[in-house]
Parts: sequence; structure tokens; C-alpha cells
Amino acid sequence: MRRRDFIGAIYGSALALSGGAAAQQPGKVWRIGSVVPGTAKPDKFFAEVLEQRLADLGHVQGRDIVLVHQLSDPQPDKIAEAVSSLAPQVDLLVVRGSIAAMAAK
Repeated sequence: MRRRDFIGAIYGSALALSGGAAAQQPGKVWRIGSVVPGTAKPDKFFAEVLEQRLADLGHVQGRDIVLVHQLSDPQPDKIAEAVSSLAPQVDLLVVRGSIAAMAAK
């Protein structure tokens, strides 16, 4: 399985789980956060895949969802700090596999 297909499947699964709740509250704007390691702009591919999968499920950036990217130095303690600071601000938090493992430590 190609990496892009795998990433798309993971994001799709996470978003599908939140789809039922979205249907129950019309008009709610869901805040979806992502933690991105690095010091520059969020990884373009990561953001594009996430936004495309959301669009495939009928969600539109700025209309019913808002994507929030949190940048972090790629060190476990900094990633954990970024996750902790972003979590209270969003309805759904998306992290990559290796980042999630580092933040959980």
C-alpha cells in the first residue's frame, strides 16, 4: 500500500467516525487541529490530503470546518507540548503515527 493511500485511509476513518455527530448538530463549525513537526509552514501534502478527504465527505473549509495546524519542533517533549496546547481548542485532533507515539510517551 502506498503511503498516500494509507494516510488517506487513516484520515478518512477518523473523519467518518465524526460524521455522525456532525449530522446531529446542523450549523456547527467543527475545529480540526493537526500537529505538524517542523518550523516552517505545515507540510503541504499533509494539509492537502486532510482537506481533500474532508471535501470528499462533504465538509468545506470555512463553512462547516476550520483546520488549525500547530507547528512543533520535531522533539518528543515539544510535540507533546503542542498536542497539549492544541487539544482544548479543537473538536478533533489529527496527528501522524510517529508523532502520536512520541506525544504519548
